[in-house]
Amino acid sequence: MVRSRLLWRLYAGYAVLVVLTTAMLGIMVARSVEGDLLRQIESSLRSDAVLLGEIARPYLSAAPDSVFQRRIWVLGAQTGTRLTVIRPDGVVIADSREDPSGMDNHKMRPEVLEALARGVGTASRYSHTLDQEMMYVAVPLRSGADVAGFIRAALPLARVDERVANVRSIVLLGGLSAALLALLIGFLVARSFTRPIARMTAAAGAIADGDYNQRLPVDRGDEIGRLAAALNSMTTQLREHIQTITADKAKT
Repeated sequence: MVRSRLLWRLYAGYAVLVVLTTAMLGIMVARSVEGDLLRQIESSLRSDAVLLGEIARPYLSAAPDSVFQRRIWVLGAQTGTRLTVIRPDGVVIADSREDPSGMDNHKMRPEVLEALARGVGTASRYSHTLDQEMMYVAVPLRSGADVAGFIRAALPLARVDERVANVRSIVLLGGLSAALLALLIGFLVARSFTRPIARMTAAAGAIADGDYNQRLPVDRGDEIGRLAAALNSMTTQLREHIQTITADKAKT
């Protein structure tokens, strides 16, 4: 009972510290990894847009072309990305998911405006055309100092959220594994200290009841080991002292 109480008192504080520390680190790591993942997705969409820009350049100043439209459909299917080609006036001339002739003017779309101002534009919003949340990345296609058009790549946020959820699961699993390992090690360390203390407590109780034959194992060189050796020495001296007193009484 003594060992149990001491063990759990020592271990409880350690366990709380491990759980809180693991939770805080897990949250920090998850946020950092999620941020890196979102940046990687944005970078991938930007690369798709830049690549498409070189293909689309000859078609930006021409009338809508059905061959080019079919090519955009194929590229969109291959990359799993929605691709949109936009003229400087905002007219969509090709799209990998919709008929461009029925699409609204895109000149005032946030990602297009940001791309014009900063060289690359990003936005996340609900697409009424596709009936789902989307992440958009747009880049301008320049011809000298002029803007020849815009290329936009987009990905459903559901797929982005799925990737983020996978990352969270991995971080959570890793954090739980680390916490369980730390808790196990902490328990073993705490028990290695409380077990000899419990033995010494039991031995001291037996000595107090008159059992002077108690011997404690001295199997460690730290303070606990020296305390066990001192208790053994004290027990031996008490036993010898009692034997001497008993012998003297017998003589008288």
